[in-house]
Amino acid sequence: MLPVNVLVLFRVNTPRSTVVRLPPRFDSPSCRYFYDAWCEVAGGEIVPSSSDFLDHAPVELMPYAFIHDIHPEGVIVRFMGTGLVQRWRHDLTGQYFGDQLAQFDRDRLLNFCQTVVHHPCGMRQIGHMASSMGRSLSFEAVMLPLRSDSAAPPRVIVFSQILGNMVDKEHSSDFEQSGMREWIDLGNSIPADAPPAG
Repeated sequence: MLPVNVLVLFRVNTPRSTVVRLPPRFDSPSCRYFYDAWCEVAGGEIVPSSSDFLDHAPVELMPYAFIHDIHPEGVIVRFMGTGLVQRWRHDLTGQYFGDQLAQFDRDRLLNFCQTVVHHPCGMRQIGHMASSMGRSLSFEAVMLPLRSDSAAPPRVIVFSQILGNMVDKEHSSDFEQSGMREWIDLGNSIPADAPPAG
């Protein structure tokens, strides 16, 4: 195991280009696996296309993934995996994500997504949600950009993993406004300002 202060760079070589990515730290092996699969599909490109990623996505993890279309007026859910539908007990496909949030939080979510697709970079989050049994559950999520095909709007894919276990018949009920966020360098540096927590 490497000491904490030792950084290792991944270099991906193709005839077209060379991309150097600084691997982020993940608490969940599933988030690490999802990120590695995204990098594998991207190859020598900074960002993979939506169609390439979906053709080679880690099938066993897609039930816990969202794909969002990023519009100027908000974030529309284009795909919500079956595991997330079961976790939340409803399907948000075709709806604006975060509709139940205050305007400030919806604007911040849109800003995060726009930064991820336009910089481009990734984002890692450790957050907390309330469960149907009154417990506070921690989760880890990774948001990564997808290059749009044709005239489609910009897209992000988000994978999340509960850190711990949900008991039988327990499901998510609400996000709690706390947590940590950090940018992920995908080979194109990261924004100068850190994403605000909360």
